[in-house]
Amino acid sequence: MSDRTIGVGILGTGFARTTQIPCFQATPGVEIVGLLSRNMTRAYDVAQEFGVRRAFDDLDRMLKVEEIELVVVSTPPHLHLPQTLAALKAGKHVLCEKPTALHAGEAWEMWQAAQRAGKLHLLDHELRFNPRRVRMKEMIAEGFIGTVWNVEVRLEGLFRTDPARAWSWWSDAAQGGGVLGALGSHTVDAVRALLGEIVEVRGHLATMIKTRPDPNTSEPRPVTSDDYAVLWGRLAGGGEVSMHLAAAVRETDSKIAIHGSKGSLKIGENGTLWSRAAGAEAWGEVICDDAPLPPAGSKVPDTPWARAFLTYAAAIRDALQRGKTTVPGAATFEDGWRNQRVLDAVRESDRRGDWIAVDSIGPHA
Repeated sequence: MSDRTIGVGILGTGFARTTQIPCFQATPGVEIVGLLSRNMTRAYDVAQEFGVRRAFDDLDRMLKVEEIELVVVSTPPHLHLPQTLAALKAGKHVLCEKPTALHAGEAWEMWQAAQRAGKLHLLDHELRFNPRRVRMKEMIAEGFIGTVWNVEVRLEGLFRTDPARAWSWWSDAAQGGGVLGALGSHTVDAVRALLGEIVEVRGHLATMIKTRPDPNTSEPRPVTSDDYAVLWGRLAGGGEVSMHLAAAVRETDSKIAIHGSKGSLKIGENGTLWSRAAGAEAWGEVICDDAPLPPAGSKVPDTPWARAFLTYAAAIRDALQRGKTTVPGAATFEDGWRNQRVLDAVRESDRRGDWIAVDSIGPHA
């Protein structure tokens, strides 16, 4: 295996600043060569903060830097398609933030372009690399669950609870904002990775905080995206799915529980994996490794996302050093397209008030 350094270019200074930049910098054999923001002052300031050599506000200029092998697209969803296509055309590998795109048609176009380019193409579903999620998947494959009966997923947070939080792209459905894309993309991917395809859905979306202050004028501006979503689904292999997603609540909650004919598995808010065989009197903790702690002296935050991303970043580095275009266990652009079809079907279900077959979305819809 080559031990050459992998050069990375980061598009965006939001989530990238809190997780992807510090995690890649804490990964031996990786160098962040450049950062891009639409605001050059912002790009320069973040580059200075992290000691990155180059800052850009022009994507074409950034893509001409030969040292950059991997482009991380960590911008709002409406930019994912054009930026990904530009990176692939420039001969770069791509890691794209979730949700994949605005709709399944864009996700399909990204996947097809990546296949033609022959480049590594990944989605940032880093929780696939959480060791307890990995062990849960292994136990399902080993038959602990038996026939799947039902799956319950909850993901709730405080990050949109304050009505004084300024209007942004997250508030705009046209730019891909909303809790279904932000959190639903993760929960749909988790269910698909663990149990296979979701084939039919019924969903409801709502907006609890209907206006937010304009960042320039402070005047109320309508919110067109959802901050609350519930959905029900049916698995191809049998079993029912329910998901509850909320971004405007006053407590946090995180849970994935899978129940079947032989037993149950669940991961709760604190990240512990629990099991309960059919007939057992109580849940028991499944002892397994935790995700790595942030390295001493690094700027990596101690969050589930960042700790899982440390493992993911190392796997991406290893693949590129070996000249591979796949990372075992990672979500690809194909997964991104399949996830997006489920999200699109939920939105269509909300419009129609009925169950929607995911296949009815079509390969290019």
